[in-house]
Amino acid sequence: MTDKPVIPRLSKVPPRRHEQPLRRQISPAELAEALKAHRRWLENGPAGGNRLDLDGCDLTGVALQGALLSRAGLNRAVLSGALLSNAKLERAELTGAELEGALLDRADLKGARVSGANLRRADLTATHAPYMDAEFADFSGARLDHVDLTGADLSGAIMAGANLTGARLSRANLRGADLRGARLTGADLREAKLGAADLRGADLTGADLRRAYMRLARLDDANLAGADLTGAAWLSQAQLGRARVDETVRLPETLTGLNGSEESRGPSNGAHGDG
Repeated sequence: MTDKPVIPRLSKVPPRRHEQPLRRQISPAELAEALKAHRRWLENGPAGGNRLDLDGCDLTGVALQGALLSRAGLNRAVLSGALLSNAKLERAELTGAELEGALLDRADLKGARVSGANLRRADLTATHAPYMDAEFADFSGARLDHVDLTGADLSGAIMAGANLTGARLSRANLRGADLRGARLTGADLREAKLGAADLRGADLTGADLRRAYMRLARLDDANLAGADLTGAAWLSQAQLGRARVDETVRLPETLTGLNGSEESRGPSNGAHGDG
């Protein structure tokens, strides 16, 4: 009786959790050609070139200062430490992109989508980004001083410790945003939606919060010295009682800067919908 051959069995290795997906690679020469084709596409349409598709590419530390990247596909791309100062990124797709420590100062991100992107410690000084979609993006410790985020969607965004000095955030959606310890001195937050935003320890000195929606916003130890809260909606005396308020702050008519019992009553305080 002959022995049956032993067939080796491959043990099944369970997939590792949190394993990083493989990233697309692109050479500098290929990138240069793709950028030229993208410019032709923007100028002449599909007949002239091809839209830049860098979804999932590893572009760590790439130098693209002033590059024309409008409407480019950069979803889930790795751009950590990238040099993108003055880059044209209008309506670019950057969902889930890795931009930690990237330089985006003075870039144009109008209407760009960066939802869920990692922008920790990125530099967006004086960046033009009105109407940008940045839901749940992480801007922890980022430089956003004098950025233009007018009408931007920043709901659920993490902006803890970020520098937003002089930022333009009028009509921005900041519902549920984490702004703990953020610096918002002199920021324009007129008609911003701050419902359930966490502003504990934030510096709002001299900020313009006229007609902002403040329901359930956490203001514990927030500095409101010199801030203008005229017409702020759904702001309560209890919220103010936890903040740092002085005689220079301007409040809705129904509130005082001292711990008291009187509260604003929503619609009578200029509410403009459920923000």
